[in-house]
Amino acid sequence: MTCPPDKNNTPTRPSLSVDWEAYATMLEDSDMPLDQQQELIETLWSIVVMFVDLGYDIKPVPQICGEDQEALDRESADLVSLLHNEWAQKVTDMLNRVIYAGYIEHEQWGITRRQGHHQALISLETYQTIQERRNSKGIAAKRPDISKDFPLRGSVNCACCDKPMTAYWSRSATGKRYPYYNCQTRDCSEYRKSIRAEKIDDGFENILRSMTPSKNMLDIAISMLKDAWDQRGDQAKQAKAEIRRQHKELDKQQDALVERMVETSNPKVMSALETKIAKLEEDKLLLTDKLSQNTKPKSTLSEIIELLRDFLSNPWNIYENGSLLVKKTILKTAFKAPLAYDRQNGYRTPQVSVIFDFLADFTSKCEMVPPHGHAKQEKTMP
Repeated sequence: MTCPPDKNNTPTRPSLSVDWEAYATMLEDSDMPLDQQQELIETLWSIVVMFVDLGYDIKPVPQICGEDQEALDRESADLVSLLHNEWAQKVTDMLNRVIYAGYIEHEQWGITRRQGHHQALISLETYQTIQERRNSKGIAAKRPDISKDFPLRGSVNCACCDKPMTAYWSRSATGKRYPYYNCQTRDCSEYRKSIRAEKIDDGFENILRSMTPSKNMLDIAISMLKDAWDQRGDQAKQAKAEIRRQHKELDKQQDALVERMVETSNPKVMSALETKIAKLEEDKLLLTDKLSQNTKPKSTLSEIIELLRDFLSNPWNIYENGSLLVKKTILKTAFKAPLAYDRQNGYRTPQVSVIFDFLADFTSKCEMVPPHGHAKQEKTMP
């Protein structure tokens, strides 16, 4: 008997393939070297895929990250405080009950897991994820330097030593808190010299607002988006077909085990076969649960095109209104390297992504000086 397919191997978010020749042809009229054309296509494709997955995500189980992870950590801390009172056991019982996933079972009465007639609060796969997390050895603690209060932390370097700045909250004598950045490199001349976060944030806003690509870039991006959108749709259909195939395979395995049960009279063998049949039934229920989940796009193609157009036309608007994860993604895709900031003179000319570097006259729009100079100083907090 072949082993049942691993439920974690069901296609979730396969990679998308880019048509290099088609998009290289769209850049033939430019004077860009071939290596830069390849970098442009790669970078733009990664951005396009990110936006496609916002609207057409075939991954059934949401990932916890950014602000969601912070909320989970706070809730976990609250649960820890309950470990020594009567509510701790109630919380554990709730996490263990499959009834919240729309199923019933009772091992003591010999009732195996089966579909209930009540409405599920969570999917069966989410329930399985909870059990796996509870039974795991542990989850690494969230990094303390990842915070929505300082989204630029890790992306801004000290202009003197080129090492990442740190950020923190400082409390005044009146008890009011103020955000600051500083350099923590001991042999740097700017060591522990504080910079108000408002200066760094305002300067970054000026940089991001100035980054606007040409119409040609928008045309290429939209063409890529439509291609990626169609690929995601095909992958969603293929994922459904694969789940149905796995379900049929489990049916065959179950039938084979039932035939073996009929042929044997050994109680131990029968008990072992019953256990295997019950496990296969659980796997089938999980696949059925996946089939019932809605894999249709959460947004229309036109909505995602508009969102992508807004991002490329004015990345600041997306950054300002986005989650911490979106902000970090924009920082990675819009810049080749961390931004260098000088405490006295502000930002140095940044190394922007080839998307904006080639198609947007960045230096003239930003009114910035050459890389060895400094940008204009931003306004300071009163």
